[in-house]
Amino acid sequence: MFCFAPFDTLKTRLQLAVGSGGGNALQVATRMVHQEGIWSLYSGLSAGVSRQVVYGGARMGLFDVFQELQKQGGRSLSFWQNAQAALAAGAIAACVANPADVSLIRMQADATLPTAQRQGYRHVGHALVSILRDDGPRGLLAGIRPTIVRAMAANFGSLTFNASSKEWLHHAGVTGNFQLVSAALIGGLASSVLGMPFDFIKTQMQKQAAGAEHKSTVACFLVNFKSGGLMRFYTGFPIYLMRIAPFQALALLIRDKLKQHM
Repeated sequence: MFCFAPFDTLKTRLQLAVGSGGGNALQVATRMVHQEGIWSLYSGLSAGVSRQVVYGGARMGLFDVFQELQKQGGRSLSFWQNAQAALAAGAIAACVANPADVSLIRMQADATLPTAQRQGYRHVGHALVSILRDDGPRGLLAGIRPTIVRAMAANFGSLTFNASSKEWLHHAGVTGNFQLVSAALIGGLASSVLGMPFDFIKTQMQKQAAGAEHKSTVACFLVNFKSGGLMRFYTGFPIYLMRIAPFQALALLIRDKLKQHM
């Protein structure tokens, strides 16, 4: 997580600056380091770790559970059976991890606000308490709908394509470590492509305080689509790809290796 955190912070800053001429990833990173210091690239690290522990553990654990529930007679699951398990696991995990997700976005976006509006979050606990105090329990559920949809799309990409591509590669005669690595890379790439638009909307919804700007997920989508078209939702995609694809691939590969040894 420590290695990928700067990419996640840059991705969020690019998404929040869309339409304002904030520059490309290199310009944003240079400006952040110059104005806020090198550690600004690690804004929200404690929230990111907390989210990953809860969300990452839940989605993979539940995926295995839902796969087992569908297995009959030791037969391999179809692509759509894997998809059902991935979608359900992503939705449930996203609900559980949403408070940490909101905290992460708020911590990453704090320095972009006017000085008088900044909260100066010290860590994820401080962020959670501050959001609960200022926005109430609903504040911790900010953007939960796009968060769920984003998790379902990303998990459909990573877990479904990872599980099914192992079967496809096996039938093609590809086995062993090369099979696992290839399937992990396929899952990581699919997760990035499918999850990015929903991640953009999630960021916009979670950054705002309760009752502000975008009243609903649909409203957020329509405003951004009218302003920048479909590609607006892929703002910062190269950075997102560098953050998500290798992280997902590594997580999937480690998961497969652990399952082999258990």
